[in-house]
Parts: sequence; C-alpha cells; structure tokens
Amino acid sequence: MTRRARRLVAAAAVGSLLAVLACDGLLGLDDPTGALSSDAGAADATSPRESAPPDSDALPSLLDHACPVGQTSCAGLCVDLASDSNNCGACGRVCVAPCEAGLCQPVQLPLPGPGPVRGIASSGNALYAVTDDEVFLSSFDPDGPGYLPPFVSVYATDGGTLRSLAAVSGNVPTVAVAVSPGDALLQLGGASPLSIAADAGDPLSLASTGGAIFWASSDPSATSIMGLEPQGSPSSVATLQPGDDPCSLFAGIGGVYWTSARGTFVVPLVGGIPVAVTQAPFDNSVASADGQWAIVADSFGNVTLVGPTLPPLPVPVPGYVNAVAAGEGHVYLAGDGIYALTLPDAGATPVVTLLAVGDVVPSCHVPVLAVIGDYLAWVDAATGTVRYVTTAVPVPMQ
Repeated sequence: MTRRARRLVAAAAVGSLLAVLACDGLLGLDDPTGALSSDAGAADATSPRESAPPDSDALPSLLDHACPVGQTSCAGLCVDLASDSNNCGACGRVCVAPCEAGLCQPVQLPLPGPGPVRGIASSGNALYAVTDDEVFLSSFDPDGPGYLPPFVSVYATDGGTLRSLAAVSGNVPTVAVAVSPGDALLQLGGASPLSIAADAGDPLSLASTGGAIFWASSDPSATSIMGLEPQGSPSSVATLQPGDDPCSLFAGIGGVYWTSARGTFVVPLVGGIPVAVTQAPFDNSVASADGQWAIVADSFGNVTLVGPTLPPLPVPVPGYVNAVAAGEGHVYLAGDGIYALTLPDAGATPVVTLLAVGDVVPSCHVPVLAVIGDYLAWVDAATGTVRYVTTAVPVPMQ
C-alpha cells in the first residue's frame, strides 16, 4: 500500500470514530440538523440522546468518588466534613468557631460585668440575658460579620432581684422583666424603663407573643395566668388550682402554655378554661411551633411531642433534656447535649439531630434556651455563661 493510500485509510478511520462519538453524545456536540443521526426524530424515551439529565441528588455521590477517602465534594471542592468550618457535618454548614467531629463548636458570649447568667430570651435579632440584678443585650446584625456581638448592659436594679424575663416583639426590641420586691413588671428598650404593671401579684414566669405579655401570678389568694395587651390593662387569662404554681410559661399563636407539678396546660390567648396537654408529673419546660405542636420536657429528662390531633408522642432523645425552645421548622432541646428536632408529618417519627455538646440544667421561671436569627443560644450550666451555635441542621449527603 502506498503512503497516500495509508493516509486515506487512516483519515477514513478517524472520521468514522468521530461520527460514532458524536452520535453517542460523547463529544458534547449538538446535532441540530440530524445529519449525524441515521434516523432523526425516531429516538424513544429510553434513548441516551433523549433521556433526562442525571438527577441532581445523584451528582454529589458521583463527585464523591473523585475525592480522596475521608473527603466529600462540596461545590466541586474536596473537603473533610469532620473538620471543615465551612462544611461542618454537611456541605454548606458554616461554623463561627472550629468544626470538630462534624459538629460546630459553641461560641461563648461574654458579659461586661459579673455573672452568672440566670436566663435568656430573644425576639427577632435581639438576645437578652439576666443575672440576679442586671439585664444585658446582644443585637445581631444579619448583614454584619456573622456572629453575635458581646453583651452590653441595658438595666441594673436598685437592690431588687430579677425573677424572670421575656423578649417582646415589635418595631423596637424590648424585654419585660419581673423585679422583686415590689411586684413590678418593667419593659426595657426605650429611653428609660417603662412600668407596665406596678402590682403584678408576685410575678414569676414571663412570656410574650404579638406584643402581648403574659405572666404567672403567685398571689397567695389565687394563682393565675395574667395577660396584658399593648396599651391595655392587666387581666386574668386563667385561674389555677391552689398550689398549682407554673414553672415554665410559653405564649404562641396556639395559646398560653405552662408546666406544673400536675402536667402541662394551655389556654387561649384571650382566656378561657385550661386544657391539659399532658398529665405527666413535674413538667419543667414547654414550647410550641406555629401553634401546631407542643414540645414538653419533664424533670426526668423525658420529651413528649403533642400535636393538634395526635396523642402524646414520646421523642427518642439519646440524652437528657431539660429545656426546649421553638424555631422555624424545628424545635430545639438542651440538656446534656444540644439537639434539633425536625417536626414530623402525621404519623412519622420525630428526627432528633445533635447540634453541639453542651450542658443545660432545668430552671423554673427563667428560660435558658433561645433562638436568635440563625443561632441557638443557651446558658451553660458549668460556667454560667451564654454560648451559641448555628441552627443549621447537619444533614449528611446521601
């Protein structure tokens, strides 16, 4: 065979190979005219040319194989989910502090004065903390550096003791505090403290929703749940049985909830007859999410989820729970760990995920767990300080 003939044969072979590759789509070439297809328009639903693109959920698993053992592909980068602060436990979960073992490490929020912190409460982007005689505020800026700024003092009592607090929603973040002696309820956040109830009947636990403030009055003559609408006057929401002193109080669109030695109860915001949510003894913390679910923790560390049409559902938590708080789409639990509980569909089992290592002890009348912006804050039992971690739930890639 002559040199010219060999060249023609080679050229023909290359041309045939390119045609095959193009037909199979392996070169990524378009074929708008159908010239490369022997039967344009005749492909069925199972043809590789006409099949849908790969499921996006399958792409990460395909990309994972390109990463070294122990790493995962996140946005095209190979990372270690156990230690990467920008992808901690899952792609895109960003930590303020280092990531260890797939968990964001808590950040301590210091006080400008002596502690310990007794309780915290939040409304919007405002986080309040109280000691025995002082109130502090940390204002989170969603467009700022991405962490909670240090607390600043906003109020100090003149010899009185702060018994409880509740953040009040509104155009200007405020906080209601109960001060004894004097049975006074004060609202802080303006130019000066505002007395909202001079004689509140020995107020204990506080709660707030929609600008209204509720509290448990432990007046010896009659224990009751009191309510105060904006620009209104205090009124009784519910009268309790003698000795049935509320421990934890929560207010939401589903009503006013409280815990006691007889169980957990709820009453409409406008008042009425209390209805038992649970009859477990010694409940110590309650919260509700969107009025559809109530989550209750008792003094034995058990957790119960109560829905509008379902019987009480025990929540399997791999630890001991002392406090609960409601967030958007999740309920948060704290005890010998910090957990997120994903609210289930009807008949489904609640899913509990460990967010951080922590230690929270039960506390009547004063909340010790709060959601602020994208963070979950709690009062650490060992140090008496406030710590926080991102609320993003780490969902491992499938």
